[in-house]
Amino acid sequence: MLRDIFVHKNFEPYLSTNADPRIIGLARDLLDKVPDLDGFGLHRKYWLTSLSVDYELTDALVLSGLFGYNRAATAEAGDNDGQDLEAQMQLNGNLSVDKSAELRLSWDNGGPLTAMVGVNYYEQSYDGSFTGVLSIRPGSPTIVALNGNTAGSRSEVLGVFGAIHYTFLDDFRFTLEGRYQEDELVRTGNALDPEKVKFTDFLPRVILSWQPVGSSTNVYASYAKGVIPGQYNAALIDPTIPPSERERIAAQTGAVEVLDSEELDSYELGWKQRFLGGRAYLNLAIYTMEWRGQKLTAAIPVTLVDGGTSNRSVYVPADIDLKGFELEAGWRPTNWLELEGTLNWTDSEYVRGLDNNTRTLTGSANMKGLRTARFPEWSGSLSGTLSGGLQGTDWEWFSRLDVMYTGKQYSDPANLAYIDDYITANLRAGLRKSGWRIEAYASNLTDENTWLGGARFINLVDNSQGLMMIPMREREIGLRISVDL
Repeated sequence: MLRDIFVHKNFEPYLSTNADPRIIGLARDLLDKVPDLDGFGLHRKYWLTSLSVDYELTDALVLSGLFGYNRAATAEAGDNDGQDLEAQMQLNGNLSVDKSAELRLSWDNGGPLTAMVGVNYYEQSYDGSFTGVLSIRPGSPTIVALNGNTAGSRSEVLGVFGAIHYTFLDDFRFTLEGRYQEDELVRTGNALDPEKVKFTDFLPRVILSWQPVGSSTNVYASYAKGVIPGQYNAALIDPTIPPSERERIAAQTGAVEVLDSEELDSYELGWKQRFLGGRAYLNLAIYTMEWRGQKLTAAIPVTLVDGGTSNRSVYVPADIDLKGFELEAGWRPTNWLELEGTLNWTDSEYVRGLDNNTRTLTGSANMKGLRTARFPEWSGSLSGTLSGGLQGTDWEWFSRLDVMYTGKQYSDPANLAYIDDYITANLRAGLRKSGWRIEAYASNLTDENTWLGGARFINLVDNSQGLMMIPMREREIGLRISVDL
């Protein structure tokens, strides 16, 4: 059946009788462009090209250009219900094409000041016309929900950027960067969406560092801003919803017809230091971040023009505060031994937001005070490496042990399910020389039986709520041999 659809491109016999002829035409055009697939899995074909050019205008001025063209065609079939029972298969065919061009002018005359300005353009088109669910019914499998190119889009990004770097008082360095960009998005496949929407953002970055001449000290402070372009709220762009209802929803939840860009303001203090003649090092970074406008989904009852009521699933902006530190240290007490360690702490908490699945599980959609899912508060590692040369040969022996700690992490936004903390270890040892590497390894050395991660999941057989978990791989012992020719 899958071979008939993806190899012979013969999907029409499996369509329901009420399929939209226009959508069938879109799906047919795309299916002819994607690669063959003869069973479950994914088959993707890439075409990747790039060109980089540098031209020295003067001793101090360099003009650089970077150009790219990429194309990816994908056919995919998967088990949509996640069970042995055959119920639904997800079928996807899509085509993505992007083009980019960048020009930058750099100035450096060997003095304390350097500068750079540039412009870049990026364009991407995405066609997902063959996307549907194959419902497995005894004797008559049928493609339902063939949605045509509802997810189709075309994006254009134009950016102008620049940077200056200045060294003063010998030991201080100041960096100022900025980027102005316009993101234009056209939803090519959904008639409810506006024809075109544009998001304009300015992204600054500032760094001040102290690096005393003749030392290995680097103390710095930085600020940076990042964005993710805004999002349509197609469910609100509907003539059956009166303006008064849109105003009420916006006032209560922040959901509007076109959501603003997500913004992340990041502040960081850091210290990088080498000791003992370079045989020891310490890197410390302390940060705080404000993530504003993250997009969540919430089901909201809406009063329609005719007086009826309908639940609409809309994008709602959420805000998250993050803070933490990252510590990394290493020491080489002898030429044959190196010790390393890391320690990370992150506190991330919603300060505003609504979520559908949280409402289903707890009765309240309010996300305030909940931690972000799938990220532990504490994590760290300890590593030791032994190495040396084999006397009378050009071979080097080595052995390395890595012990990793992963703290408790929630698996769902409602913070009801979690994975307890665990420790894993990996060991490897072998021989190497120029072009050759022979290595014996043992991953998950203690055969830890736990979960790597998980996420909420809806059982498509009975529509019950659950979790899709990712298990830790069992202990694996093996031998690797690699040769560079």
